[in-house]
Amino acid sequence: MLNSRIIKWQHSLLAKGRYLPQDEEADVAIILGYTLNRDGTPSPPLEQRIEAGLRLFEERRAENVIFSGGHPGGDRHNRSEAEVMQAYALQMSHRTSPPDRWFLEDESRSTRENALFSVRIIAQHRWRSIVVVTNSFHQLRSYLTFRCAVQQSLPQDRQIQVWLAHVPVEDLNISGLSLQRVYSSWDFYRELAALLYYWLRGWLCQSACMQKPIVLEGEPHPEMV
Repeated sequence: MLNSRIIKWQHSLLAKGRYLPQDEEADVAIILGYTLNRDGTPSPPLEQRIEAGLRLFEERRAENVIFSGGHPGGDRHNRSEAEVMQAYALQMSHRTSPPDRWFLEDESRSTRENALFSVRIIAQHRWRSIVVVTNSFHQLRSYLTFRCAVQQSLPQDRQIQVWLAHVPVEDLNISGLSLQRVYSSWDFYRELAALLYYWLRGWLCQSACMQKPIVLEGEPHPEMV
């Protein structure tokens, strides 16, 4: 069950959605948060997301970046996932300060909220295309959730294109310590449960998009998973 090849195959089953074509550019790359290490640094899957998103920005395939993730709770040096991601991106890019095209979304505590709260920023800037950056095991749910949030939250004449970024399964750090393989295997089964839950709640689109639109102004949306 914890064989690396099996885990990679499991993750690949959830790597579904429309990927940003090589000849396309997106207005913004949205890098989704993930569990931090106990010392408050990015965990291996989160490092993969940050590096993939930063690569899109530096290659000018994404004009802007949103780091999306709230405070994980507990003792994590009192920094949100978004702040930790931005700090890691600064370190990777050898910058001393974040560009004015980097944005923090540090309220979200779930994939649903990643989408809802990021759409607020998207609406403010009137961006028309986004690329969601996350690991393969998280891509199917993220893609469907973001599409649903866009359709719910924006008028019909302001609908935007949603893409996924390629974060290859082969690049996932699951060949090291056995503990990391346990986490990686758990990610797959947790995603299956989350997909079912989101489907039942109508957050993967069809039924959700029949509900009343979400108001983008005002206080954050209360729904959390």
